[in-house]
Amino acid sequence: MSIRVSSANSAAPSRPAESVSGHTLLSKGSSGAEVKQLQQLLKQQGLLKGPVSGKFDAQTDKAVREYQQAKGLQVDGLVGQQTWGSFFGQKLPPGPTC
Repeated sequence: MSIRVSSANSAAPSRPAESVSGHTLLSKGSSGAEVKQLQQLLKQQGLLKGPVSGKFDAQTDKAVREYQQAKGLQVDGLVGQQTWGSFFGQKLPPGPTC
C-alpha cells in the first residue's frame, strides 16, 4: 500500500496527488515516461528550455541541478526521493547512492 499526499492546498490544482514511492531514481541517460514527467515539472519551474523528449540529456541534467540548487537540495543531478519529494511539496532526506 503506498501513501498518497494530498494536493488540496497546492497552487496548481491540475497536479494530481503524488507519491515519491511511485518514482524511480533518474539520472543522465535515463529515458521514458518518468523522464517526460520530470521534464514537464522542470518546464513548469521555468528551468528547462528544451523539448520534453523523455530522454534525460545534458539540458535536463543542467535543469535538475539548477532546481536542486534553488531548492537547497543536494546538487548531484540525480532525481531520487529528495528531488521528487520537493516537486510534490515533501521534504525528504537524500536516498542512498550505492
